[in-house]
Amino acid sequence: MERVGIDETFVRDLVRGQHPDRADLDIRPVPSGWDNQLWRMGDELAVACR
Repeated sequence: MERVGIDETFVRDLVRGQHPDRADLDIRPVPSGWDNQLWRMGDELAVACR
């Protein structure tokens, strides 16, 4: 299986596709494990990518 690079653009596109009303929130990576990534969205939300 091919791995997809997870970066801010990828996360923003995922959010835009599912929650376009939240696509303009600040997105920033959180230090996390080696097999998943956690991204903060604004001050109250998070996105987990694996």
